[in-house]
Amino acid sequence: MNDRDLIDLVLNFTQQIDELQVKYYPLTQDSSQDTSVVFANYKAEAEKIYLRYLTKKDRTYYIGINSPPKFAGVKSNTPSKVEHTKNGAVVTFYTNTGLLDFQFILTCKNDQWLINSFKQRYHSDDRELTYKWQYSSF
Repeated sequence: MNDRDLIDLVLNFTQQIDELQVKYYPLTQDSSQDTSVVFANYKAEAEKIYLRYLTKKDRTYYIGINSPPKFAGVKSNTPSKVEHTKNGAVVTFYTNTGLLDFQFILTCKNDQWLINSFKQRYHSDDRELTYKWQYSSF
């Protein structure tokens, strides 16, 4: 895969997760909804996305249901960078929306690229202050 394909892989994942959060967030705010059912349904749909884009491993945590969505600042026009590593690549997005940058760590096995993990870091609006990268959970 070329760099643009790797960026698009991550963009497809983040867009699908954000769409899922937009779908389920209103249900978490509706008192007539059984929240355990809402979260079970969210987890089932998230699992389908995870199976398509993430490496296979036991996951005890799923990206929560957020408003705005977790990856709202990650768009096709978001400044990004791809660094190739020994076993894969790192795709970094420098967001202007929100105060989080994201790094996605990808691996390639049997000619299939998958996201293995991701990191995030906070930054000030003017980027005068940038914190260290921290691993986050899927």
